[in-house]
Amino acid sequence: MALTYPGNFSTALEAYAAQVFQYPYLDYGFDLPNPVPADLLLPFGEFAKKYSLDALVPFAWTFAQGVGDILNLPTIYVMKSFGPNDILGLQTGFVTTALHDNSLIYESAQVILGQDVLYSSTVLAVERDSKTGVKMVVKTTSG
Repeated sequence: MALTYPGNFSTALEAYAAQVFQYPYLDYGFDLPNPVPADLLLPFGEFAKKYSLDALVPFAWTFAQGVGDILNLPTIYVMKSFGPNDILGLQTGFVTTALHDNSLIYESAQVILGQDVLYSSTVLAVERDSKTGVKMVVKTTSG
């Protein structure tokens, strides 16, 4: 299906938001209603045509580029990558630091955690217990 990208981006974003807000559960996993809404199963290219979202498609791709060929994927996968929280972020602003550098959050956490921070590590196992807390087995560069 060939899409052209004419139209008004703002209008298309508003139309997409109206659709995506019908499925707030997409931000929380794949706990879907039965039956799954038919629009979520449409290839995103068909969904975009159905709701006149052509002008939005290139922008949606910037959010969902890691999921593959967004025009041929079921709409649910595109909406999972560019969903309700993303739309809210565009409308009200995304959470970031005053300097717009999210690495500052991790640097501040490291100051608080001190030697308990493990860099270049891989979590191998996690055990959660309401009495003893969380225990982790972690592989680091030193063992």
